[in-house]
Amino acid sequence: MVYPTGYTAPVRILFATGNAHKVEEVGAFLTEAGLHVELSAQDTQVEETGHTFLENARLKAEALRLQLAMQPSVSVPTSPVDYILAEDSGLVVPVLSGLAGLHDFPGVRSNRWLTSDWMQQLTGSPLQGDQPSYQELNQALLALMHAAEARHAHEPYTVWRRAAFVCAMVLLPVSNHPGSNYTTLAPTGLQVEGHMPLVISTHGPSGSGGFGYDPVVHAVVDGHLDSRTVAEWSTAEKNQHSHRSHALRQVAAWLREHHPTGQFRT
Repeated sequence: MVYPTGYTAPVRILFATGNAHKVEEVGAFLTEAGLHVELSAQDTQVEETGHTFLENARLKAEALRLQLAMQPSVSVPTSPVDYILAEDSGLVVPVLSGLAGLHDFPGVRSNRWLTSDWMQQLTGSPLQGDQPSYQELNQALLALMHAAEARHAHEPYTVWRRAAFVCAMVLLPVSNHPGSNYTTLAPTGLQVEGHMPLVISTHGPSGSGGFGYDPVVHAVVDGHLDSRTVAEWSTAEKNQHSHRSHALRQVAAWLREHHPTGQFRT
């Protein structure tokens, strides 16, 4: 195949996710990082039983590798794959540690901690569907923080309302030479974590960008609290400072070192 001037064959990455927002964010970051990447996505539907973000990311990567090995005619994208990328991410709020039996709350259950009964207790209304929406998660989180306020009235809100976004990523090199059937891995690949320090908002949700808890958190950048919520940030700002970008920066550096240099944009 002939590629346009300045390009060679792309690095082909299969992202183990069904979250379109994450695919968009990862693709934008890697492109901005100057990598010529062909990014596709496939949800593994694996049960996230890990106790840490890194354990869950590894579960997703291994599940997708197994899918490629067992059902290549069904699972393999239209072109071969060089790497499997998997991630798990979420919010950690230290002041709420121990709720729902979670040391890091909501942690690995960031999208799954809220039950309809709990929503009813916190807000007076049950969940509107089988699973909580982002809006409901944000509403319930702010209600939990409001309930904790009296116990921390003597502390600055920037201290007791502190939190962090955490992103763990696993990158597995895949052998796709003829006859390999995707079962052979190069060395263990890469495991990394990225963190983004935050403060939970004292007001209601604000901003229309991003997803998840972005409308109710303010980032701490270089020791300074941003008055805007993360949902009010530009894509360029998120690519610079987000937990996912901190993890992806390590992934990009690893790829530059371990993947043939001819695969990158010049």
